[in-house]
Amino acid sequence: MLDLSEVVTDPELGAREISIERAVGARQPSGEWEESYAPGTVTGIVHPASKDQIATLPEGERHFRTIAVFSDAPLAARDFVHYRGARWRVTADSDWSDYGYYYALATRHDATARPRAGAFVVT
Repeated sequence: MLDLSEVVTDPELGAREISIERAVGARQPSGEWEESYAPGTVTGIVHPASKDQIATLPEGERHFRTIAVFSDAPLAARDFVHYRGARWRVTADSDWSDYGYYYALATRHDATARPRAGAFVVT
């Protein structure tokens, strides 16, 4: 099988250390899920997502700025990537570890957005 791990981690091809926030959480006795984020890093290549990559996103997320991340460690759909001074929410992830890398799409997560925000209360 083709091993592309050297491509994803080669600085001459644009690989760099990427700061991330991994989602971790636990179910509380009340039944609610309490989620927090732990800092970490992965090594990989980041570039703007292509039209074909954006077309795989849900329709409501296709108008957001999106990046593609090829890394040496898996990213989950609830993690965050820090790239060029912005925070990006991982929206799609794929395990290509048989070929030596992991692939994810991440959309720009602006300051007014909150992950897993609750809905408003109807009175």
